[in-house]
Amino acid sequence: MATNSTKKPITAIAVTKMKSGDVLTDIGDNSGLRVKKTSRATTFIYRYKNFEGKMKQLVLGIYPEIGLADARNKLQEFKSLKASGYDPQQYLVDQEAKQKAEKLEAQLAAEKMNFTFKAMVELYLTGKVEDRYSEPDRKGIRRIIPGSRKDKGQKEVRRTLYGDVVRLLGDLPVSETPLIEVKSMVDQIISRGANVQAGNVLRELNLAYRFAISNDRLPPNFQNPCPEIKTRIKDSGIRISNGKRQRVLTELELQKLWQWLPRAKFLSPTVKDVLKFTLLTGMRTGEVCGVQWSDVNLKEGTVFLKETKTGASRYVQLSQQAIKFLSAIDVSGKYVFRAKSRNGDLTDRPLDQKQLTQQLYYSRKNNDHLDIDSWTPHDLRRTVRTQLAKLRCPREVSEAILGHSKKGIEGTYDLHHYEHESKEWLQKWCDRLDEIVL
Repeated sequence: MATNSTKKPITAIAVTKMKSGDVLTDIGDNSGLRVKKTSRATTFIYRYKNFEGKMKQLVLGIYPEIGLADARNKLQEFKSLKASGYDPQQYLVDQEAKQKAEKLEAQLAAEKMNFTFKAMVELYLTGKVEDRYSEPDRKGIRRIIPGSRKDKGQKEVRRTLYGDVVRLLGDLPVSETPLIEVKSMVDQIISRGANVQAGNVLRELNLAYRFAISNDRLPPNFQNPCPEIKTRIKDSGIRISNGKRQRVLTELELQKLWQWLPRAKFLSPTVKDVLKFTLLTGMRTGEVCGVQWSDVNLKEGTVFLKETKTGASRYVQLSQQAIKFLSAIDVSGKYVFRAKSRNGDLTDRPLDQKQLTQQLYYSRKNNDHLDIDSWTPHDLRRTVRTQLAKLRCPREVSEAILGHSKKGIEGTYDLHHYEHESKEWLQKWCDRLDEIVL
């Protein structure tokens, strides 16, 4: 189609009367302005030579979205930019990039403002604590990146943070939640008598904050409140760390405990069994909760532990009393000490170790407790170790019974597991326990 081009001062009426193929070129102060009519649109254009002498053009707008006066105003703005040393076309590119950057920055700022405690906990767990997959390599293979904790520790950290932090603060935005709200959450844990748990929650939450900050998920001026909260709690005289406990139950207290367990109203039968089995074997309560029937050999009188706190597997030797105790437990499930569902039925999941302290707490809270000084499930293990010493059990055998790792040169050269000796002395201990409690 032929183009009809006219060079003379453009008028608004001339623009409205344009036909497809017409081109109007302004002159005078508005030189460089063109109006081009096609079958699709009427377009205002600025044509100019850049600083290298090459002809360029910019679209100023589409008629009638903008009129002639608006087009001329834009033209003068771009002419002023060119006179100041800016290439108008490059200026628009730079402005668009700037706007995109500002929009992205505003979006990221909004995300940081709406970054919740639940999101922060998940970021910390899946990005650091737990095992995760790497990005695919050139062959498309993704390898497993080990988390900062072992399997048991990963589960414990998730349980710790979800049990209190996510439960109480989960949907709140981290950057807008004041220190007093976070401290109130820690105070609630302390108020239920779980001071050490409060310390554990505060420690892991502090690490979650730090991980979020290092990953730029919180505003630049954000202050991690955990150090200040820890200082305030310390100044108030409340202890939330695991100090070196020396609590050992006396023989009279052991007798009272053994006689109280059958009538304890707030302890489930499984919790009672775990506490008794801990006394019979000296095992860690977490190890007891995780015992599977496939690892129990009643004929040989052993329990095989695949995973232990020291990282080494071991065989726990069983006394005749421990064998008789296990023989009386229902073997229909996978785990020896099974958790219950909400309706009270046994599940095929192991008892959560946390249930021990929680149920003992409710017993004390409801005045259904022993008439002895406060004690914890782990104190039973320390009691077994002390009683073994009273029976003149050799130190290395007592340590083997408890599954403690050997230190220094001894750990390098003494690789004997003392299994026969452990069975002998555990039998002596359980015979003595019978004398104490019966």
